Amino acid sequence: MKKTGINHERGEKYPFLLKMIRIMKLSIILITFSVIQVFATTTYSQKAKINLDLKNTMIKDVLVKIESQSEFYFLYSPKMINDKKKVDITVSDKKIEYVLNQLFASSNAGYVVMDRQIVISDKTQIAPFTQHIKKQIIITGYVTDTEGNPIVGVNVTEVGTSTGTISDFNGNYSISVANESSILKFSYIGYISQSVTVGNQTTINVTLKEDTKDIGEVVVIGYGTQNIKDITGSVSNISTEEIEDRPVLHLEDALAGKAAGVQVISSSGKPQNGAFMRIRGTTSIDGSSEPLYVIDGVPSENMMSINPNDIESISILKDASASAIYGASGANGVVIITTKRGKNKKATVELNSHFGFSKVTKHIDVLNSSQYIDLMDELGLTTDWSLYTENTDWQNEVLRQAAFNSYQLSLSGSDEKTNYYVSGNWTKNDGVVR
Repeated sequence: MKKTGINHERGEKYPFLLKMIRIMKLSIILITFSVIQVFATTTYSQKAKINLDLKNTMIKDVLVKIESQSEFYFLYSPKMINDKKKVDITVSDKKIEYVLNQLFASSNAGYVVMDRQIVISDKTQIAPFTQHIKKQIIITGYVTDTEGNPIVGVNVTEVGTSTGTISDFNGNYSISVANESSILKFSYIGYISQSVTVGNQTTINVTLKEDTKDIGEVVVIGYGTQNIKDITGSVSNISTEEIEDRPVLHLEDALAGKAAGVQVISSSGKPQNGAFMRIRGTTSIDGSSEPLYVIDGVPSENMMSINPNDIESISILKDASASAIYGASGANGVVIITTKRGKNKKATVELNSHFGFSKVTKHIDVLNSSQYIDLMDELGLTTDWSLYTENTDWQNEVLRQAAFNSYQLSLSGSDEKTNYYVSGNWTKNDGVVR
């Protein structure tokens, strides 16, 4: 018997019911995902204006016209749109909410606008989402220092939640908070953090004062080392202890979440592929946004060749003044890596190892053979279905629980004339795809 790409779970043969269930599941997923997204930024719907002059036009054609002149797109079940009803609508420079209120004034259809996505459903079903969104308050403003200069990259977070943003090049920020009782916290390296209660404000401007208590701290920059009080830009430091705590195969993965304003993004799902780093986002459309890597004073294009266990410290330079020695090559930021060296006069041997498993935690819910045949029949596609009788879950056949392990052996030491550090690494990662 031949196998087919169909789940082994069995179901009832109700094709129309199965189709409706699939549509409902998809709608719920899209609505949930969109509601999560809308709370993070100022919505497009607050700025967009619609112009319409349509006579005797079907509602679905009105929606198509709105999509053609804006960035909005609609999600709806066909039963919510009356194909036989035609409307006349004329609006000029109106927000999308005004247009939709005119369009659905005499129907049971309701809507919720979430950035560029608009979900149309029954009013009783859409009401809870609309009420939840209306509770959100959008706060804007800017952050400066005591001399009135804008501060770039200030962390603005809503206390007690995971909602947050950073200030842009001009010190401006925008964030959505839950209600008037929300508290915004403004924090930045080298400055004293501030907390502000929202209240009835929609614009909150903040002036941060310098924190002088760590004025003697020393950081690594392009010129060697310098007191942090002399650094006008932003510098993040990561120690060897922070890296060793994370059993990862690539150095890029060890840096993820360790420095504010630094993104570490996986290039693919392949175990042998590393990740790429972005310091304060993508800075070029057609050029490279990769930072400059300097390993023990030698410029390099990537960190793939570096074993995380060989790292002594990492300094990430985000500001032009801190990376000025590197010229244009440091325009996207500089990552300075210092490797370990021999310290003890007596030779020291170290062995580090870690072992673990990786697997796909959630499989896609697919149709079984009966459901698939019913769906194909409904679409008018026929074949000799007697040749396809197996219920094979190809996800179980292709994916597996994969083991990964890594071993690193090093020899280090020093004497009056020199110091040495020699290491070797062996890594194996099977990958979840067979």
